[in-house]
Amino acid sequence: MNAHSQTGSDFQVRNGRPPCRPLHLYSYLRQRPVGFTLIEVLVVVAIVALLLALLLPSLHKARRQARIVVAHHDLRQITMALDGYALTNKDQVPPTRESCSTWVSHQLPIELVKNRWLPKKKGIAPQADMPDVFDPDSTYKYRAPGGLFLNEGTGYMPKGSYLFVPDDYPNCRAEPKADYTDFYNERDKSPVIYTVWSVGPDPKSPKFDRVPYGNDLIEYAYFPLRRKLWLLHSGDTGLITHSRNRRGLIHTSP
Repeated sequence: MNAHSQTGSDFQVRNGRPPCRPLHLYSYLRQRPVGFTLIEVLVVVAIVALLLALLLPSLHKARRQARIVVAHHDLRQITMALDGYALTNKDQVPPTRESCSTWVSHQLPIELVKNRWLPKKKGIAPQADMPDVFDPDSTYKYRAPGGLFLNEGTGYMPKGSYLFVPDDYPNCRAEPKADYTDFYNERDKSPVIYTVWSVGPDPKSPKFDRVPYGNDLIEYAYFPLRRKLWLLHSGDTGLITHSRNRRGLIHTSP
């Protein structure tokens, strides 16, 4: 029997039959609950959280940089519209608009809408459909020396709009003069014909001066050609500007 048993055992090994012990392990695995343990789930969650922590800053930076590019593109489209308007209006540009209402002050000229140089926003009041990519509730901003409409157009001043132009324009590093001779309210005497700008990533940037009587109101006197107000690199805050000089050249902030 021993020989027969041994021969049978050898026959089983030669034919690849599994021994008894793996059969018991197979039964154990079949009885084990299907799913993940709590530790396995926590490990996966920790890995995902780590990956998000590594990727989110890069994604935020890329999204911010993309919006800066969009702002420069939109401002370039506006300067082309202004140049087109000037060509058909004896080289004159539209007047500036200032108001106590923040969303109206320095808005894009409605003349560009009426002459179809820019698209019109839906609504009763004429307004350009060019929202600032960083401040969607308002349009990009516009300022030119000379004519000025006050408070939604209720009053007009032929030389009411002053534009600060530093002596070293277009570098714009020079500080304002105490005698205000670097402010211009006549187009023919100003080194700059017009300016347009975006408020940049932070419409309430600490770079912007505030009016002395509080309420966190921004002082626009030196907007937008004072370099200390500009966005100078991708992680910065400040204005994104385009301006045209008397020779027809367009200068931009970095």
